[in-house]
Amino acid sequence: MKKIIILCTLAASAIIADPLVSYPGTKAKGMGGAFTAIANNNSAMYFNPAGMVNFESKMKGSYSRIQNQSTLGIFSVELGTGAALDLTNTQESPVSSTFNYFVAGGFTNSMAGGGVAIYSLYSVKAYAKDMYGYVNAKEQDISAISASGALAIAQNIYPGGGKLSIGATLGVAFSGSGLLAFDMYAEDGTVLSSYTDNTLDQMGYFAALGLKARVLKSEMFNIDLGVNYRTPAKMESALSPASDTEGAYTTPVNGMDMPYEFDYGLAMIYLTEYGVFTVAVDKKITGYEDATSEANSDLYLRLNDYETFAVGVDFSAPGFQIRGGYYKSNETKSSLDTDSLNLTGYTLGAGYAVNGNVNIEFSIDNKVYEMDRYLGEEDQSELFASLSLNVVFVTVQ
Repeated sequence: MKKIIILCTLAASAIIADPLVSYPGTKAKGMGGAFTAIANNNSAMYFNPAGMVNFESKMKGSYSRIQNQSTLGIFSVELGTGAALDLTNTQESPVSSTFNYFVAGGFTNSMAGGGVAIYSLYSVKAYAKDMYGYVNAKEQDISAISASGALAIAQNIYPGGGKLSIGATLGVAFSGSGLLAFDMYAEDGTVLSSYTDNTLDQMGYFAALGLKARVLKSEMFNIDLGVNYRTPAKMESALSPASDTEGAYTTPVNGMDMPYEFDYGLAMIYLTEYGVFTVAVDKKITGYEDATSEANSDLYLRLNDYETFAVGVDFSAPGFQIRGGYYKSNETKSSLDTDSLNLTGYTLGAGYAVNGNVNIEFSIDNKVYEMDRYLGEEDQSELFASLSLNVVFVTVQ
């Protein structure tokens, strides 16, 4: 038993890195996640809800040419693959792919914006011990349903800039197949029956607050700043340990919480007659230490907090877009029992306007895990892809 626990703990501390999260938004993925200050499509509901307010006087190369004061309704569907970590299989690579999705509907104009979305975020499989000391493999896939709203609170605070918007998100994080995940035990610890296939079924609530500011505006050059903080979601089972009349016990197992995130970024936007060229830089802090602590998770998964630096570039013309990005994640501190693995990623993306109001986007993400740091193996490289369809409905005021 002790050998199993030690082996699982070492595997967990050796291979996890941020972004463990699979970002929603094909454009954001193509820019390496450097999207907090841009946040100009439906994935703003995740990256920065304040971005649901349209800052552009003309949306050149962003689905269509839209005049200022227009209201845009945007529907997005995204399917792809993301990172899945199986800590129960130490004989093969613990990093694999899982199915990811993002479905959202929203609206935006120069004064307000908002929308609703459902999307997947995390996927992990690890061992956990129940109240009797039995070790079982448990799987946790965290998704979220959220609603976001944004409001412009200033248009021109000073000459040449000063546009400011705020936004907020309220959401529910959930994991599992929709059934309560628990086993029934007799008083001697014998398993009487199992109600699910070891999938953790839990839910928790979270909120986010975002800010976006245009600090410089000219005919050819803009500078935007973005900040977003998302609270953690305490993932709890709807079932509490209890006993029935025959002396059998229900023993729910808690997975990791959804960690908090704090993001801030800068976007420099150069407007030309051919399209819009954007360079963005982001910094993200993810609170894995509390989310995976022994107090908050029964999984053998103990992580430090992580800092992620990302830079992305994008060129958007009226008929097409092309972009790329780079990111690197490092733990914020080092300790013997939670020391984790660093990660580097490279991304590419493109988009094509089928007509003025329909856009198809594609991105690829190559994650490089530094496996040799602990496992004595070569770095592991995994490739993930995303494809999305965005439809814009325009009402000119």
